Amino acid sequence: MFPQPLLYNFTVYFAKSIFLNNYTYKNQIFIFLKFLIMKKLSLTSLLIIITLGFSSCTQEESTFLEEPSAEDLLKSFKLNKSATGDYSLDYQLNNGAASDKVVDDETNTNNIYLYSSENESKSTNNEGLAIQDGELRISFNDTEKDKSYSITVLDDDIKSSKSENEGDLEYLNSYSIATNDDGTYTLDFKVNDGVAVDYVFDADNNVYEIHLTPGEAAQSEFVNNFVKVENETLEIAFVNNNNEGESKTSRPRVPVLIID
Repeated sequence: MFPQPLLYNFTVYFAKSIFLNNYTYKNQIFIFLKFLIMKKLSLTSLLIIITLGFSSCTQEESTFLEEPSAEDLLKSFKLNKSATGDYSLDYQLNNGAASDKVVDDETNTNNIYLYSSENESKSTNNEGLAIQDGELRISFNDTEKDKSYSITVLDDDIKSSKSENEGDLEYLNSYSIATNDDGTYTLDFKVNDGVAVDYVFDADNNVYEIHLTPGEAAQSEFVNNFVKVENETLEIAFVNNNNEGESKTSRPRVPVLIID
């Protein structure tokens, strides 16, 4: 039989060296070891029990730490409108994600279905889009989470409706809106020369308005960040002010971006 005082000193030193930084475990192991000593177990039996205990704890902690966290299949997207009126969509997928696009011609909705796919690495996709009957819809559908992200654009098709005498209403040159890692959206836009920009929040309708008015302007390129509240729609409207005396309802509101 291993000498009792030596066995006690060994077990106490062993416990302190292992559990010194964990108060709960240290107390528990001390109580447990004293109990084993009182029962006069051999050192071999004691070491076997301790080893099995450590193995069990290590396995449980490893299982907890290695549990994978859910990740959206869609990493980011960016919607662009060029100065010529062309729309395009760039979107990036996370590892292990793939996509298929299905267009609903009746509603002009670009349905992009996202799903898991083995051996797929991060990918960037580019899609050319078109305004139809003043509207464009994009819907990202995550089939793994049954979750969707949508953006609707209300705009004129300047490529088909532009005429020689409409140049005075062309205030907005181009724009893009993109998602960020923190869940916010960044709107970059450029106005033509001689267009002043002002910002108004319509609290009654929960709409961010960007007013474009002919006049002196110190800059032509702007960047703004917007926060989308969960379960609420984010709406941004460009308001084109033509004449000082025109009514609010007569001011053309194009484009309008609705993110849901």
